[in-house]
Amino acid sequence: MKILVTGAKGFMGRNFISWLKNENKHEIYQFDLGNTLEELEKWARKCDIVFHLAGVNRPKDAQDFKKGNFSFSQTLVNLLVKQRNFVPIVFTSSIQVANETEYGLTKRAAEEVIFNYGQKYDVLCYVFELPNAFGKWARPNYNSVVATFCYNLARNLPIEINRADLRLVYIDDIIQAFFSILEGQFQVGEDGYSYVTPVLETSVQEIADILQEFVNMRYSLRVPDDSQLLRKYLYATLISYFPSEALVSVLPIHSDARGTFMMFINDYNAGRMSSHVTYPGETKGNHWHSTLIERFCNVSGKILFRMRKVGENEVRKILLEGEHPQVLEVPPGVVHNFTNVGNTESVTLIWGSNLYNPDSLDTFYESVEPVANGAKR
Repeated sequence: MKILVTGAKGFMGRNFISWLKNENKHEIYQFDLGNTLEELEKWARKCDIVFHLAGVNRPKDAQDFKKGNFSFSQTLVNLLVKQRNFVPIVFTSSIQVANETEYGLTKRAAEEVIFNYGQKYDVLCYVFELPNAFGKWARPNYNSVVATFCYNLARNLPIEINRADLRLVYIDDIIQAFFSILEGQFQVGEDGYSYVTPVLETSVQEIADILQEFVNMRYSLRVPDDSQLLRKYLYATLISYFPSEALVSVLPIHSDARGTFMMFINDYNAGRMSSHVTYPGETKGNHWHSTLIERFCNVSGKILFRMRKVGENEVRKILLEGEHPQVLEVPPGVVHNFTNVGNTESVTLIWGSNLYNPDSLDTFYESVEPVANGAKR
């Protein structure tokens, strides 16, 4: 399809066009402030559908509300009519149309322009009265309070919190709705409006609390609890606002004669994740756990894994090679160790089901099988 997108460099436009380019099967006409009306007229003649995402939220001059919301929408429709190209229009409006503000009034007037066009020329139009939209690439102090909070918290700047309730929609859910339209699978509501789901009910205070929790968490080894959509979406949004240099954290490395050990996840819900470098001929382990479950994945070199159930004599041996990575799961009550049997350092990733707690290690030292110089831990 030939797709005309207005507001191409804005929050929604940038996200939508990125998805469209990834599909690599559409011709995209990108209109924004740097383009001319001559270009817009040319694209209005050629396009198969219009995604009208342009708008003005916080202009320096209040007159720009009318110019950027109502007048531009009228110009766009006039050009389509002039070219006799009566194509569908997807328009992103706002729930603020219910308010008697300049923004709400001009968005409502733009809606009327789109609906009148659709009725007069028997064209299906999709008008989304969106609540607060959030996600990566939204402008702080412009698009949404979420963007402002994320930007400020990522830079240790203060945030202002009020008691207002919020209804949010996430950018990827908006884009999914757009693609459903392109694929002919979207249903307009009985009231003539189009809707994005899910809508997340929350408050400014809750958003601030969750984001602050995530910021604090980044300086530990915890991972976010994303069991709820709101938390999942907020974490993805927050991380997108951190400066590049702030995305890197230094982890402590523990070394001894056998090799090195580094933990990079240690979380109540996710368990713990560590990386072990083992020198050739060295052995690690010789212990068992009462409740803790571990998973081992050797990604470089060769290790020989040995396991024996507590109270039994049979030892099982399993070779884990980095060239052919496998995941070995060790249940509770199984004594285990591993030895680097290759000629190079081995690198082994180990996941544990429990949070690491030095006061309650759930680790019982015992040799898998006797060795000449005693059990190595």
